[in-house]
Amino acid sequence: MVRLKSRQLAKELLFKGEFIYYQELKKLYSSGEWETVLKEILIEFGRQKYQPSAYVSILIQENLTAELLRYCQDNILTITEYYPYLMKDYLKEVNDLFIQYIMASADEATDRKKYRKVCALIKTYKKACGTIHSHQLITELRERHKRRPAFLEELERIR
Repeated sequence: MVRLKSRQLAKELLFKGEFIYYQELKKLYSSGEWETVLKEILIEFGRQKYQPSAYVSILIQENLTAELLRYCQDNILTITEYYPYLMKDYLKEVNDLFIQYIMASADEATDRKKYRKVCALIKTYKKACGTIHSHQLITELRERHKRRPAFLEELERIR
């Protein structure tokens, strides 16, 4: 009875975004039971319109990289934060998400402050995917935005 109430309370708190209760919840189940419970938890989080950070923390903790990739694809700006967990298994997908995010950000940028933010994204991309990829992207951005001298100046500072 106590165990059941503990499980319910830990689940409730977890669904409110309190990741610290995840480990406690996991301890309350045998490893055989846990797989089923984990699937239920992920399904429940999946139903929510916006997943709390606890959801992503579970994906990272359980090394569920396919689900984490899907999360990043649905929330593209998160790629800058979660790429280290995806690089080993999904290098091409990470590269594609970064390019998509940077291109969209560059298209929306209208002043020097926003150009600098795009350049900061490119630096993160360079760290994640390497110099060659970043230089190819910069070349493409320079061509695509050749009528934006301030942006071209900011891009020149990255090389």
